[in-house]
Amino acid sequence: MIALKEIRISRLGGKYTACKDVDEFYRSYGVRFTINLCQKMCLLRQIYEKCKCLDTHYNYINVLMKFVDNKTCLTKEEVNCMTETKVSFNGDGDSCDCLNPCSEKAYDAYVSSRYWPNDDIAEVLVQDVCNTKPQYCSTLKNKTSAQKRDNFLKLNIYYRDLNYEEINEEPDYDTYQVMSDFGGTIGLWLGFSMLSLFEILQIFVPLLLQVLGRRKGHAAEERENENESKL
Repeated sequence: MIALKEIRISRLGGKYTACKDVDEFYRSYGVRFTINLCQKMCLLRQIYEKCKCLDTHYNYINVLMKFVDNKTCLTKEEVNCMTETKVSFNGDGDSCDCLNPCSEKAYDAYVSSRYWPNDDIAEVLVQDVCNTKPQYCSTLKNKTSAQKRDNFLKLNIYYRDLNYEEINEEPDYDTYQVMSDFGGTIGLWLGFSMLSLFEILQIFVPLLLQVLGRRKGHAAEERENENESKL
């Protein structure tokens, strides 16, 4: 039994991270994008460009890429060229452009197994094979019970959960965060400035009042002294 859990991954792309547009790939080749397929296509393209022939081990990919020349690599020089290209191939290089897809679905698989079938069910299955495919009947009937069981397999593939996990890329520090932090910093400095202003006023106003008070006192003493001298 294979229990699957769906995982949906979405990448930002653009200025945040490099990723492949899977929709564009599908429109170009008519198949779903995978990194493995992209790397094989890149390798076959390099073989075709360098060796002027095709590797027939991947004919289905050659058909997808619609190569004009269907010449197979057969001569010694062509085979050596193809081998050297495979050895020096770097699937992660910039020339391949095989990046992670901008959006993809992955599946987390949990595999379990148990003893199946038992002898009674194996006999029923053998009889069913005899009814539908008689050419295999005599071969199965002559086998032992253990051999009969080894010829049958039941595979169940199902979703482990009816929900799915979603992973989305988000910018760690975007424009709104910059503006928010900038405004907070300006507000903090303005707050410090206002506090400093009040502290300055709290210190200098009493000093100013004290100085003015002393001047008034000196002026009053001078007037009293003048009046006494006149008398």
